[in-house]
Amino acid sequence: MDRRQFLTVASGVGALGVLYSGLKKDDLEYEVVLNESDNLLYIPPILNDPFSDFYSLPVLTIQNKTHSFFHNIASSSIGLSSSQHQLDYLGPTIKVKRGDVVELSIKNLTNEETMTHWHGLHIPGSVDGSPHQLINPGESWNTTLHIQQEAATCWYHPLGYELGVQQMYLGYVGLIIIEDESNKSLNMPVTYGLDDIPLIIQDKNFDSEGKEIFDLNTRYRGNTLVINGTVKPYITVSPGWVRFRILNATQSRILDFSFTHGSTFYQVATDGGMLNAPIAIQKVSIAPGQRCELMLLIEEKQQNIALNIVDSFWNDLSALALKVLVEDVACTETVLPNKLRHNSLDVNFNLVDTLPVAKKISTDEIETTKKNILQNTVFNMNEIESAIVRDKDEVWEVEVKGNYSFHIHGASFLVVSINGIPPESCGWQDTVTIGSEKKELHKMKILISFNTTTYRHGVNQFQAAYNSTSLKYHVPYLYHLVSMDEQGVSKIGQFSVIEQL
Repeated sequence: MDRRQFLTVASGVGALGVLYSGLKKDDLEYEVVLNESDNLLYIPPILNDPFSDFYSLPVLTIQNKTHSFFHNIASSSIGLSSSQHQLDYLGPTIKVKRGDVVELSIKNLTNEETMTHWHGLHIPGSVDGSPHQLINPGESWNTTLHIQQEAATCWYHPLGYELGVQQMYLGYVGLIIIEDESNKSLNMPVTYGLDDIPLIIQDKNFDSEGKEIFDLNTRYRGNTLVINGTVKPYITVSPGWVRFRILNATQSRILDFSFTHGSTFYQVATDGGMLNAPIAIQKVSIAPGQRCELMLLIEEKQQNIALNIVDSFWNDLSALALKVLVEDVACTETVLPNKLRHNSLDVNFNLVDTLPVAKKISTDEIETTKKNILQNTVFNMNEIESAIVRDKDEVWEVEVKGNYSFHIHGASFLVVSINGIPPESCGWQDTVTIGSEKKELHKMKILISFNTTTYRHGVNQFQAAYNSTSLKYHVPYLYHLVSMDEQGVSKIGQFSVIEQL
């Protein structure tokens, strides 16, 4: 069936995710002033800002470095450098636009294998950056990215159990900003680092001297928040609209974001792109791997405010995470549009409910396949579970007992229902959380469609479609069910996407 049969025009919409209409009375209100221990927020540089639709980016080199979170106290880190930038922590922001064809080479100069997953990009499995595409020490991975999706904030990082987690913790993380003509016409803030501000949120542990430490036994759950690798950061903004692109790059923290003084702000985008319309809120919850775009109006002669972050899952962290200092200068000439999409999205639930469940993913499978556990994760790299037909809308069902984060490679999806209850609104996502601390059964249905395939380079496409679960012909996409519980076991599965035979 045509996707348009399932998507109807809606007159109003809310933001998908856990949103709150107000702050509790006991939420702290701070007088925000600059202290000697505060640090100017580091803004990762843009790798390139090309003038053509087909171009090659400079080679990205992954290197072991040292980074000082505190003055003159060096910690081991990973930086991604190029001919344009020498970075000791995080990678540069890759800025592209819809329709671009981007050639990119990544060289691994560390002493460990790694990979680069393009989290949120709708690209073929052959360039997705999965465990099938390892970059060994001293080797390079050359790839071409065809950017075909709407404006969104995505990111790149390694996969790979404990090794990949450790590499992310050490700084192997970077943002991808996709623009399109529709989004550019909205006159929203787009001046990178000034009124369009990236925020990569991580949590760290430090010893008494200020050196970074990590402990697998705590799942890398740190007691100090850092933003863009900066401890106790502040930024200075001008009056007008400010846009924050937030990535929760922690491993196991669901974080609540709010501003001091009960400030109202607006959510404008989720993982996969713009919402139908801005939603006025005072708190938003973002899970590991999720992205969220927020806009805040800074009034002239307004007092300073701060971004407050609270862990709502483990309940062991609350921080005045980013001070926002207001300059007494002219307002920026940007707006908060009343409408963010030309064609509003809403799910026609009646039609979706008539569809059979095409794929079911369950944590019950974990209990029956624990013999395949590798580093607390059930994953069989030699098995492709099933094949999906390209450009076909499907309903998938995810069942869990416990707390889980769910992520799919290669596409975005719409949540249809959780425990039979439709969401209040729609937004494209590739990462969600589902479940609760109680080991009760929770069911989530999603509507998903893939516009690319998993064929290996150079294979006969008819043979690849016929041999739909063969690794000889496919570099499969992955899905992840990641346990948020202390001793939980996660699951990774593989599937292919083929053309209709």
